[in-house]
Amino acid sequence: MPKKIKLFLNSEQKVSKLIFGVLMVGLAVLVAGNGAFAYFQRTASDSNYDYGYGYGGSYGYGYGYGYGADVSGYNDYGFYGADGKATALSAAQSGSSRLVVGYTTDYYAKNKVYYSATSAACSSLTSSVSQTAFQTGANSATISDLTCGTTYYYCVASEDAGGNTWYTSVANADTGACGGSGGGGGSVAPSTSDTIVSQTMAGAISSASGGSVVLTTSEGSKAEVVMPAGASTANLTVSVQSKSAASAEAAGTVGVAPTGVYRVGNLVFEFSAQDASTNQAVSQFSKDITLSFTYTDAQIAGLSEDSLQVYTWQNGAWVALTGVIDKVNNKITITVNHFSYFSIMGQKSATSTTITTATSTITKAINQMTVTELRAKIKEVLSLMINLLSQMIGQWQTQLQAMVHGQSAPAVLKTLDINLKYGSMGDAVKLLQTWLSQDKDIYPLGVINGTFGPATKAAVIKFQEKYKDEILTPAGLINGNGLVGAGTRAKLNSLYGSQ
Repeated sequence: MPKKIKLFLNSEQKVSKLIFGVLMVGLAVLVAGNGAFAYFQRTASDSNYDYGYGYGGSYGYGYGYGYGADVSGYNDYGFYGADGKATALSAAQSGSSRLVVGYTTDYYAKNKVYYSATSAACSSLTSSVSQTAFQTGANSATISDLTCGTTYYYCVASEDAGGNTWYTSVANADTGACGGSGGGGGSVAPSTSDTIVSQTMAGAISSASGGSVVLTTSEGSKAEVVMPAGASTANLTVSVQSKSAASAEAAGTVGVAPTGVYRVGNLVFEFSAQDASTNQAVSQFSKDITLSFTYTDAQIAGLSEDSLQVYTWQNGAWVALTGVIDKVNNKITITVNHFSYFSIMGQKSATSTTITTATSTITKAINQMTVTELRAKIKEVLSLMINLLSQMIGQWQTQLQAMVHGQSAPAVLKTLDINLKYGSMGDAVKLLQTWLSQDKDIYPLGVINGTFGPATKAAVIKFQEKYKDEILTPAGLINGNGLVGAGTRAKLNSLYGSQ
């Protein structure tokens, strides 16, 4: 080492001045650019300098410890303004007991995810998951040991090295379903419950000109409302919200899918409106409005696309509505004059079957089944055929005994004289199914088995709504209900009773 440099370094005063000068040059460069001084904090205990953890990525310096001078005139300064607040806040399900919270920070910070099953201000949420290292960019934190089928509220707090903290707004997300959808229905398509996030889209719709609101869901489907001019006398704020079906069912907001009917995807949709002036809820409209729902191929795997219907939650039950299916664009459209909860449901395809294991129920296409599963299905089908043959033999025996004893065979029904409903069985139901099957638009499946099941109920609803002026309107009803009462029987008898 040259002698002059050794002499210079031996002078503590000169070395101190050199180090201080380098620091001040660095500080001057930082101060010159976009409020970079705000990455540090100075406390009242030191009237000149204090150090903090900083980041100068936009200047090519990386990040590290540095000094911040009193250039702003304030005692404390960390991140500049709201720059320290996390952005791109989101949550995704991970199974039924975990949520993965994602967020992005523009500058280095220690981040903490607060959460609770009870809504509160961010800093008042009762539990938290902390990240101990300074982070920047896109990151995530996993919240574990949560209760299935429950809504949790969450937010992110970001803290700089000086102890300054910025809080995001509080959002909410639902955990996964507790063992899947219950009842006889549910979702037959592959579950996407791990990615369900409740979403809302709202928009202003004018009374004079009408308008539309469309929501794209976390499952890749869409729900849209189109209102014509004059549907309401007031200007409206209309909201379309998707919710986890399992969570809505667990909360008692809606019921499970009807027996034999399966939900398309894992969502229910709530359509709501408020008077823009009074904030009063509006749910009935003077003109028909159009609701349309798209679905993905994955959502209808194992379902018959022809059987898809939009159901609405009314008076404690899911009621099927008549709609138009666009198979090319995977879209179903209905017209209604009310807002409520809606969901797309359908029946299983004839080319699929359900395999029940000790832990779950799986629907597969027949060409995807193993030899063992095929054998089990064949055994199941044979059992059903044997039961059917047994019933037929019983009927033949009754007729044969009547003939032997000189009794006349039971009269064949030609009119419907009793009320029928979901779950009814017998010859009257067979007659009903026979009549309904003559209109393929009303009863495309055309099954005549004497059992009033979901397909028969859906056909009755279509029949009622096709002849609503004669059946529904006199009874003060807007939509079909699937009950074959006096009005429905009268119309059926007038159309088919003379045959």
